[in-house]
Amino acid sequence: MIKILKILVLSVSLIIPRYSFAQWALQNSGTNRSFGSIYFSSKNVGYTLPFKGPILRTLNASSSWDSLSSLTLSSSLLYDNNINFVDDSFGFISTHNPSNVKLYRTKNMGYTWKDITPAGNLSGIIKFKFLNRKKGYAYANSAFDDQCWMTNDSGNTWKYIPLGFSLGSGTSSLPTMFFVNDSTGYIAGGDGSFNYKGVVKKTTNSGKTFSTVILPKNSVINSIYFPNADTGYVISRNGGIFSTTNAGTSWDSLTTLALISYESEVFFTSGMNGFVISGNRIYRTINGGKTWKSQDPGTKQNLRGIFFTDANNGYIVGDSGTILKTINSGVATQLHPVSIPPESITVYPIPASKNLLIEITSGQYAGVLHDLTIYNELGELVLNVLLEQKVQLNIDLVNGIYYYIVGCKGLVKNKGKIIIINDK
Repeated sequence: MIKILKILVLSVSLIIPRYSFAQWALQNSGTNRSFGSIYFSSKNVGYTLPFKGPILRTLNASSSWDSLSSLTLSSSLLYDNNINFVDDSFGFISTHNPSNVKLYRTKNMGYTWKDITPAGNLSGIIKFKFLNRKKGYAYANSAFDDQCWMTNDSGNTWKYIPLGFSLGSGTSSLPTMFFVNDSTGYIAGGDGSFNYKGVVKKTTNSGKTFSTVILPKNSVINSIYFPNADTGYVISRNGGIFSTTNAGTSWDSLTTLALISYESEVFFTSGMNGFVISGNRIYRTINGGKTWKSQDPGTKQNLRGIFFTDANNGYIVGDSGTILKTINSGVATQLHPVSIPPESITVYPIPASKNLLIEITSGQYAGVLHDLTIYNELGELVLNVLLEQKVQLNIDLVNGIYYYIVGCKGLVKNKGKIIIINDK
């Protein structure tokens, strides 16, 4: 028979210097597969791509994730799968491995997929961007040459765009692409030499011609993002960050971050506010990249993909099933203990081994988003999640005593002790 334990609020002295909302809360992905990218088509609907296995989809802003068995991906960790949805139903993904590059389209939220790869026998990597359901671009880079295509019919047919240049061959570059509208876009990578100079190519006529900007030595580009038509940012693999405020005519060197991965990613929610992920690190700027502050991801896993639905709500994915969420731009908010009637919190089953269900069953803030943090006896963070009225956690805690804090709207609503006893 399943026992139900009411957690008692005990007068305990926690080994925690202060209470605060977590910057990034770990979500329950239901898998240990590593993710390479994430995309939200609206506030609640999002998709994340593993390197290997089925696509995951959420319909409730990451409260839960469903596995879509309609398409199983297989890709090397060196080649991120890419994703782009133009609305909740209509989207595109690419999958890479050294000898088999594919581009797929769905019209029904991922229930079925159609192969719309622009050409046969592609290798290396492919980047793409769709501006709407019809208009899109695809760019393929390999050790042999670079190729580009444009479609005006959702990928049913493709027009080949001769480039006349190659980015990154022999320089360990992972070139990238970004289009700001249906005719203006950028392709960025390396100059193909071992001087490792960064190159930004720009077109304003749908790829008929490209202008070129060469960045300094040791600045091979791996990520590019434009929050608006004039302002853009690129990251080089050695941590250099460059910005433009004149639509790519010139690029200024900003501060250098201690990046620890060639696969670093940049994402800006506005011209001034942006994020960089690299390895297991998160950085944020609020002044257009002049200065950066690090944020605690709450995990040691490598982080690989980032997406924000607005200025405050964002998601990061990474290795071993990692999905992180923030509702406040990743900024920690201090909680102030107050004297209020505690929420009634139910935890079951007891004993718990892998799955723990936590439910807020009464009180003024029942059904409102809460922040749950669990520490071990050494004061080390072992779990942090966002929950509303109920959440089921996939946990693997060793036997022992743990302390929890529940916060809501800047207040400590409850704190106490949990005893975990696993019969194995």
